[in-house]
Amino acid sequence: MILACSLSHSPVQGRKNDLHFQETKQRKITRREEKTEGAAMPVPIELTKEYGYVVLVLVAYAFLNFWMSFQVGKARRKYKVFYPTMYAVGSENKDAKLFNCVQRGHQNSLEVMPLFFAMLLLGGLQHPAAAAGLGALYTVARFFYFTGYATGAPRNRMKIGVPLSILAGVGLIVCAASFGINLVVRETL
Repeated sequence: MILACSLSHSPVQGRKNDLHFQETKQRKITRREEKTEGAAMPVPIELTKEYGYVVLVLVAYAFLNFWMSFQVGKARRKYKVFYPTMYAVGSENKDAKLFNCVQRGHQNSLEVMPLFFAMLLLGGLQHPAAAAGLGALYTVARFFYFTGYATGAPRNRMKIGVPLSILAGVGLIVCAASFGINLVVRETL
């Protein structure tokens, strides 16, 4: 927008132009507000220092996942189950159950990993310390889940791994739900 002004106007005329300019500007602002009324407004999110712990827990889980994949690789060599075979067949391999338990422990961790990452990262935006603590507990629980399963007795995953995974997982879901509710409430105010 280009504004032109003339120096030949009297002070009274200048004030009238200023008032006209202010009224025009206010009308434009009001029209812009009417257009955006009901539209979603951005909500600023501040990443606190504590959110760094959330990121570090995610990295720890990534390392756990790498470790589990190496364990599956070792089991493939030990029980002679070669790629691309995903699971061993009992009629073809006497150690099928042992290999399948190692493979299944890792596979299950991969299946729940996207949900864990989403709940950890979203819940951590509002509750970074709680989410980091719950995420660390979940990571430890997944270690026990895997090592219990890898014994060849699938029930062993239930001793420590499953109860702790459920506890930590539900806590992370509550953190993420709290964050979502806070966004909706903030948006409607």
